[in-house]
Amino acid sequence: MNTLNPFEHSILILILILIQAELIAKVEELNALPTCHGILVQLPLPEHINENAVIGAISVSKDVDGLHPINSAKLVNTGTHKGAEKVNWTDLSSVPFHIACTPQGCIELLDRSGVEMSGKNAVVIGRSNLVGLPVSLLLMHRNATVTIVHSRTVNAEEICKRADIVVAAVGRTEMVKGSWIKEGGELQFVTVRYRSLQFVTGRYRSLQVFKVRYRSTSRAKIHKITNLNTKLPSFSCRY
Repeated sequence: MNTLNPFEHSILILILILIQAELIAKVEELNALPTCHGILVQLPLPEHINENAVIGAISVSKDVDGLHPINSAKLVNTGTHKGAEKVNWTDLSSVPFHIACTPQGCIELLDRSGVEMSGKNAVVIGRSNLVGLPVSLLLMHRNATVTIVHSRTVNAEEICKRADIVVAAVGRTEMVKGSWIKEGGELQFVTVRYRSLQFVTGRYRSLQVFKVRYRSTSRAKIHKITNLNTKLPSFSCRY
């Protein structure tokens, strides 16, 4: 691959016996390629490759997954002290660094659905670097009070019942029950699992972020992200 059209994408399929040095060399090659504007390493990597070393090798300006330590640190920075650079968190397209597209899609979907985040109690189920942590930080930047629920959380159901917004970003099917969501609450799923939404019913609005086709028993309005781009997700809805 010598050139990349800026409006195209290429997928490099690398065999499992690839050594770490070869993968990092490929990343560095793409870093230096002027027509390559973004690099995304599909995780998880084989066990013999150090994930942190590979992510750290990606140019910060091309790290479209937002996983490079510098991009991650920028997301954590609240900028509340005097002299700090201020970020307009209500316009993610103006943020001057990369944030993973799926967390961006979660916030965009809440915005487009008219959900007010400021002052609300938000629960994020999951603490992964790809979705759970970044969406928690984005909710915090929108002035929500955020609680993270994970595999060691005690009384997860009770915590969710008190939330105005619940974002389920966990790889367990049928984990969240309708009884977990208070009436009038906002429920958002981030999933690639077909069965994740079955049996989830209740008098709440369900905002769903998907990468695959799905079926749901929810009687509420359903929103679906059909295409995720680093800066501006596109959406479709069905009622």
